[in-house]
Amino acid sequence: MKAGRYQMAPFQGVCMWPGLREGDMLVYSPLEDGDLVGLVGQIAVASSPTGPVAHRVRSISGSPGKQLILAGDLSANDAPRGREEILGVAKALYRPGQGFIELPGPLTVGPMGRVMLQRLGRFFTWARRFASPITSAASRS
Repeated sequence: MKAGRYQMAPFQGVCMWPGLREGDMLVYSPLEDGDLVGLVGQIAVASSPTGPVAHRVRSISGSPGKQLILAGDLSANDAPRGREEILGVAKALYRPGQGFIELPGPLTVGPMGRVMLQRLGRFFTWARRFASPITSAASRS
């Protein structure tokens, strides 16, 4: 990889929890030319109207790999995305307070497990926001 090709994107939401948590920073690099088949199972960063979205590549369709199906580990498949909508593929994960950690693998839980993890993720995300020093200081004013 050439220097300067890496980008960073903050992660928000609970669709990839517990592997990715709100506040994590994903380091990603642009898609290389060539076969996309090796991307299945990896975390891709795609453009969206609200900013970058980090979801796992579920499948690739079309000839030659014109569309990617992405989904959060805890959410249903997104609408198919064209290659041009993919900003890059995650290469590293930085978690504040822990430093660089390994990229998470796909979850292997059933539908009920996904529902439970979504609820836990929402609770822990809410609790983290509530316990944040900025929020706590503002609520005392």
